[in-house]
Amino acid sequence: MTVFILLFLSWFFPHFKSQTFESQVGSVSWGYQQIAVFIAGASDLSIYYTQYDGSLWSQWTNMAGTSAPSGSGPTVCSESWGQLDMFMVGGSNYFYYHSYYNTKTGPAWVALHNVGTIAFSSGPICTSSGSGNLNLYGINTSNKMMGINKTNWNNWFQIDDFNFSASTPGAVSVLNTLYLFGRSKSTNNLVVNTWSPSQNWSSWTTINLLIYSGPAVISWDQTRIDVFYMGNTSQLIDAYNFLFGSAYGVEWHH
Repeated sequence: MTVFILLFLSWFFPHFKSQTFESQVGSVSWGYQQIAVFIAGASDLSIYYTQYDGSLWSQWTNMAGTSAPSGSGPTVCSESWGQLDMFMVGGSNYFYYHSYYNTKTGPAWVALHNVGTIAFSSGPICTSSGSGNLNLYGINTSNKMMGINKTNWNNWFQIDDFNFSASTPGAVSVLNTLYLFGRSKSTNNLVVNTWSPSQNWSSWTTINLLIYSGPAVISWDQTRIDVFYMGNTSQLIDAYNFLFGSAYGVEWHH
């Protein structure tokens, strides 16, 4: 006799103190059972953060001196255990960042710094594949995809010549390949570019998917990428693609 057991997973909704917010959410896990969440407050647009330690959520902390334009929100990456880099749009539409280190003497935030002097029309997205390897991307006011590496915060570079909407891009690293996604300004199609140490950047490829928001991208293993986006009637859609080596397949499913 064969016995089938169904396992139902539950979503948990912690009570975040009665705070109200207005922006996209930035979140990251920087270690086992360690989660940090960042968001802009509804009343003052200041950036707030809370952390989970495996059992409890901390109270919301106002990161004094950091505020985001209305509707803009932070993104956050972790290079290693106890380290966070939070990025946001700030004055003059430059990207700014705060770094956090959980040191032997306790946690500490490094002062807010601007990342170069390029103005952006989108929010930032960051990726990290390990210590010393952090990349930041965004759409500038000329509709071009720009990138920068943490090793040189003044060296912004344009990724090929393609026009994007102001939607925040999406990115994910799988093995040694970075997949960078954006939304075409002229057609609303999802477009993708890839980078690897051996091939550098490829060219932008148009995917036969119409998106009406910025793409949120994730990979749960070495063989699949999922892209979440809003459809033309505001429905949330998950499109996924199976990877073959360092390339993605032709067919996207949703």
